[in-house]
Amino acid sequence: RLPRTVYVGNHGLVFFPSTLGWGSKSLENWHSISRRGRDRLVPLLRQWPGALLEDKGWDLSLHYRALSPSKVRGFIEDMTQALTDLPINFHLGKKVLEVRPQGAPNKAQALARLMDRYGIKKKNGLCLHIGDDRTDEDIFQAFAGQTRHFIGIKVGAGKTRARFRLRNTAEVRRFLTLFTPKTKYPREVA
Repeated sequence: RLPRTVYVGNHGLVFFPSTLGWGSKSLENWHSISRRGRDRLVPLLRQWPGALLEDKGWDLSLHYRALSPSKVRGFIEDMTQALTDLPINFHLGKKVLEVRPQGAPNKAQALARLMDRYGIKKKNGLCLHIGDDRTDEDIFQAFAGQTRHFIGIKVGAGKTRARFRLRNTAEVRRFLTLFTPKTKYPREVA
């Protein structure tokens, strides 16, 4: 709900407004690959009670938070084996295996696109990225030296290349109110 804000989802695949994102042919191709992967994974998931497949259209997330730690390795091996012949990349997150089509951008590539489109460096603008997952480290690492036009904020504990840190989502909400002091954010937003 921040005014004049571009939202990017699915690890850099989807933009709102969409005119700032990737071409429709790329999106169609990524969706087709993701759909083929989903069709293979759905029957396998019956063997892994507690695992969850999140179909995000252009990519997939395999959540294994509810699996016992002793089963995680077997689960990841089964899921990746089922997709070995598809043009797919795998990325481990926080108790999740991200499944993305090869050639699909990551978060850092998406942010670089936005910075170029908006002329952030030419106009002396600023990009802010707040993240709590391993995939956010792509951005923190790619923009680590660009302190004039980029602020990276890690949420939570753990190693990071981000310059700043917030402890939890409550601190994120408080931080966001600095930009829109009259807006009240529901708990789900942060």
